[in-house]
Amino acid sequence: MTGDSPSDRSVLLRRLGLAGVVLLVLLSPLLLELRAQNQNAPLHDTLDELTRTSLKLCEVDDEAMDGLADRLDPALLDVEDPDHPLLWIDLGDGRLAFDEVKLLEAIDRHQPGLAESERRTTIDLVKTHVWASNEKQAVRELFSETRSMMHPVWWGRPIPKDWR
Repeated sequence: MTGDSPSDRSVLLRRLGLAGVVLLVLLSPLLLELRAQNQNAPLHDTLDELTRTSLKLCEVDDEAMDGLADRLDPALLDVEDPDHPLLWIDLGDGRLAFDEVKLLEAIDRHQPGLAESERRTTIDLVKTHVWASNEKQAVRELFSETRSMMHPVWWGRPIPKDWR
């Protein structure tokens, strides 16, 4: 039997098997790409929502800072000045803290004629700025975490750049 030529049926089966293997090898990158894109789709939606949230927080923060700039002496907001008073406490890593006593001391020292209603408004604006800054930092961290869960793709929607 070793000298017999293979039957047409066995040759056909081998060729079909080889064609099937070649087809699988050629299609597997396409299947992996489609799988990655399907897994990334809900993550892209999450990133879009985080981007919208961050933009809204930026608007809130900008309004608070504009209000502070309108009410306070510009020297109070000059962060380039090493002796500028602390209107909020920088905790590092993008986080801020609010201390009403220190804020009132800074206002009394640098802008003593401020009316009580203006002081209350200023306190509210500083609180708003601190809250918005901390929320923006939390959104940035969540964006980075969500982004890190994405799978690389060759075409389609690429992984967005990190905000950090």
